[in-house]
Amino acid sequence: EKNATFYFVYLPSYSYTRKNFVDKDYNDVKKIIEDLNITFVDINELVFKKEENPKKLFPFEIWNHYTIDGYKKVANAVFDEIKK
Repeated sequence: EKNATFYFVYLPSYSYTRKNFVDKDYNDVKKIIEDLNITFVDINELVFKKEENPKKLFPFEIWNHYTIDGYKKVANAVFDEIKK
């Protein structure tokens, strides 16, 4: 009604930093979102996979919220996707 665009931002957890981690729900979630014609913004692809050490996106490199730098990278990635 307001001609707005809806974005789904997929935020990876600390588990993504483990070697050979497989997110069993990722493909199902992505398919549902894309089937609904919603733009899927994949922060794992846009940020985490580009990091030499993605654990540095978390305080003390342990499970928690993202660091300031981590949130900044996420925000920049989302902004870049929205302005496309």
